[in-house]
Amino acid sequence: MAGQYQDQQDSKIYGSRLIIHRRVDLDNDNFYFRAKVSGHTGYIRRSCALSAAENNLADVQLVAIQTSASDMPTGRLSYSGKAVVVLNDGSDTYEVLMDATMDADLRSNSGIVGITASGVNSAIQPQVTAANGVTTNYAATGSEQITLTGATVSGVGISGGTDATATGWNGDASNVIIGSVNADTSGVFAGAQAAEIAGTSVVTGSGGGWFNMTFAGKQ
Repeated sequence: MAGQYQDQQDSKIYGSRLIIHRRVDLDNDNFYFRAKVSGHTGYIRRSCALSAAENNLADVQLVAIQTSASDMPTGRLSYSGKAVVVLNDGSDTYEVLMDATMDADLRSNSGIVGITASGVNSAIQPQVTAANGVTTNYAATGSEQITLTGATVSGVGISGGTDATATGWNGDASNVIIGSVNADTSGVFAGAQAAEIAGTSVVTGSGGGWFNMTFAGKQ
C-alpha cells in the first residue's frame, strides 16, 4: 500500500499517524486521508472528496484527532493558521484563503474563543462571483478582514459566537457585517494538550451579507 501513496503529506503534529495523499492505483486525482486512532484496530481511510484540480474552496473539509477531555489544558492559548472564507457582501461572493489567528481563554468552566482572519493568501487564487454568475480572479487589496468573538467552549468542543465583523472587501471600507450575531459554529480542540484547533462557522449579518469560515491553527 505504501507504494500507492502519491504527494504524501504527514501531519506536523501526529506525523505518520495522520497523512493526506493521492492514490496511484485509482484513476482519479482525489486526495485521501489515513488516520491511526487510539482504540481503533488498523487505520481509518477516507476520501477527502477533493481533487488537486479543484479550486472550490466551499468544499474544503477538515480532519482532526480530538483532544481527550482529560488532556485539556487551562489558561490562555494562542494559535496561528489559515481560514478558508466564502463571503457574500449582499451582491458578490468571494472565495479566498486567509491567514488567521485563534485565541482561547480556558480559565473558566465556560471558555471563550475568538478568531481573526486578515490578509488574503495567494497560495490559492482568490475568486469573486458577481451577482450575474460570472466568476473572475479577485484582486485583494490587503484591507480584507473577518473577526468572530464570543464562541464558547464546552469540554473539547466549540460553538456559537456573539459578535462578528467583515470589512474591507473589494476595497470598500464599509462594513459587510458588524455587531451582534448568532453564529453557527462547530469546532474542536485537537492533538495532545489541545495543540491544534479547527472548525467551521457560518455567520449572517442583518444587511444581507454572510460568510462561511473554515479555520484551523496550531500553537
